[in-house]
Amino acid sequence: MPAHKTASQNSYVIPIHIRNKAEVKRVLKATDVEFRYRATARTEHSFHLGPISFELEEGESIAVVGTSGCGKSTLLKLLSGSLRTTVGNIEYGGINLAKLNDSTAAKLRRTSLGVIHQDYSVLPFLTVKENATLPSRLSRRSTSGTSHVLHEFGIEHLQDRLVSNLSGGQQQRVAIARAVCQGAEILLCDEPTGALDAITAENVSNALYRSLNLGVRGLIISTHDLLLASHAKYVFVMSQGRIKQVLSDASPESIHMALRHEYSDSSQESSADHTGAR
Repeated sequence: MPAHKTASQNSYVIPIHIRNKAEVKRVLKATDVEFRYRATARTEHSFHLGPISFELEEGESIAVVGTSGCGKSTLLKLLSGSLRTTVGNIEYGGINLAKLNDSTAAKLRRTSLGVIHQDYSVLPFLTVKENATLPSRLSRRSTSGTSHVLHEFGIEHLQDRLVSNLSGGQQQRVAIARAVCQGAEILLCDEPTGALDAITAENVSNALYRSLNLGVRGLIISTHDLLLASHAKYVFVMSQGRIKQVLSDASPESIHMALRHEYSDSSQESSADHTGAR
């Protein structure tokens, strides 16, 4: 079903239609989220993201697409708590991220949130298994399910190999396995296939969506990879800091067309602004 706007402009809530509403479990809720910074001597341009509102239900996946600079990575940083919202709330299971101090937010990222970066962020001097179990060992939690997770991601046979000796795609699957092994309820992925070739990106894409069958309750991906995005239940098309369209079960072609439409609109708006300023 298509998303609908709330009272806030460019603010979306994804409707969930099932027979028993009690069965729906919300894992994330963003309400009227905004982020602003003004141009300074160090930052040439000002930026305003939002307002953005949406809900992520258990088992769902969202891909966020848009041109460079539209706010995709900023949104991911806000959702992870590494950036603070200027306005609005982000809730995980009743916990309001905006009210947490930095140390508590960091602890949340080590436990409930798995943040996946384009540069893998694995430790090269540790083995695959040591990387995958590191958060659990630091928290003194069981690592008994590690071999199963590594097997599901096709890297169990590499578990005793140093990560520095792996390919980029293999390292990224180690990073995803680490998040799953730590018990992350939500994966927040910022350009997870951005540095990979098409075949390797497909393996990483499969690992990300497979994580929803391994204990991960929700998946949000910022990406330029339209094939990766097309596997998501919903696709948010961003432009100039706002969600302009929400697509459901979209193909790479339909995502591409939506991006072309938004790019055309934003270019016309920018041209009009410059004309008016003369």
